[in-house]
Amino acid sequence: MIKDILEIKEKIWHKKLKMNDDVDLKNKYLKLINNEMPNYIKDNFHVPNYKVWGSVGMGQYAEVPWVAIIDPEISTTTQEGFDIVFLFHPDGEGVYLSLNQGWKAIQKSAREYNDYNSKELAISLSKRLSDKLDTNFNQGVFKYYEDDKRNKKLGNNALGYSLGSIYYKYYSFKELTNSDIENDLKEFIRLYKVLTSKVSRDFYLEMLKTIEDYTFEKEVKEINTKKTVDIVNAPTFTQNRKSSTTSKRIKDKDLKMAIKENELTGDKGEKIAMQYFQDLIDESSLGDYEREQFKSVLCQVSKKGHGYGYDIEAFNPENLNTIEKKYIEVKATTSKNIKEPFFLSLNEVWAIKENPGEILIMRLYDIKNTPKAYFIDPYKHKDSFDSIEELLETLFVIEPISYKIIGVK
Repeated sequence: MIKDILEIKEKIWHKKLKMNDDVDLKNKYLKLINNEMPNYIKDNFHVPNYKVWGSVGMGQYAEVPWVAIIDPEISTTTQEGFDIVFLFHPDGEGVYLSLNQGWKAIQKSAREYNDYNSKELAISLSKRLSDKLDTNFNQGVFKYYEDDKRNKKLGNNALGYSLGSIYYKYYSFKELTNSDIENDLKEFIRLYKVLTSKVSRDFYLEMLKTIEDYTFEKEVKEINTKKTVDIVNAPTFTQNRKSSTTSKRIKDKDLKMAIKENELTGDKGEKIAMQYFQDLIDESSLGDYEREQFKSVLCQVSKKGHGYGYDIEAFNPENLNTIEKKYIEVKATTSKNIKEPFFLSLNEVWAIKENPGEILIMRLYDIKNTPKAYFIDPYKHKDSFDSIEELLETLFVIEPISYKIIGVK
């Protein structure tokens, strides 16, 4: 049946046939995809409660016709959720057996909820779903052609199928055998049942809206805190100092992600900073006694929940001749941009004001790849500040983006 479908698909593709150009061919094609193959699957595989059906296209022949198997608890259409699907190659070269996702729902979610575009969202979802299964089938995106120019000429739905793939296996026309496809289909059905037991319809719909949170959390968890830190010069800002309210609105999701990053990278940043000071000691020419003295100063005080406005008790990294105790406020980001903005809480600003010359801000960036850092010494050019406002105006280019309302006038 699959070979018959591919032979017809090849004729349609190369002869550029439209639906009513060859009625006999069309009827045979429809019968195979709409009836014979779905019925064969229903009769010979354990899918009693699943919907099995196919499509050659609506109004015109589809570039990629399909036969799908779907659990009604997940979806009633191939446009959303996830399913098992046979995807026939555009020019009849072979067939893909795929555990796949509904492309229309991904596109809608990318428009309404996510910072990702449809392609990024599909790939991220595929990775998250594939993590829930254990199999040797190919994971992720497949390509119909080796030539990317040919792939780009395909329609939106055809590309959506390739991007939405969770796991797949490809069979060329010459390699098709009943035993291989039937054994593999049984395994795909087993995997599908495992996945539907772990990911409900509601869970998947929630994933569509919150995948960026999950992806970011996963990436942060995998950050290696033992990497060497490259120390660079602090950047200079040439633009006018900005302390007034911004004239441009900040999107809620952008602010949410910035706060989320602040939370998730905080502990990783502190561990990287601790490792940096540890490495300074280990790589120095200090004697054993002096090294132990320096190590005794190191402490990740944020773990104690003190709330004093700094994260680490350490020493001046530029002076290993004597222990010059410093309080280190660590600000970490995954961004590669040295000028990526960071946030200071009121507690942290007060700590700077109340501990003249004792606090350093360690700005860590690109912590997922090659961590880099620069230090800000708030008292490098000034001995004291009369107020919080003076401190902020003197040291930083700032922008108020949130307000505490203590009463209504």
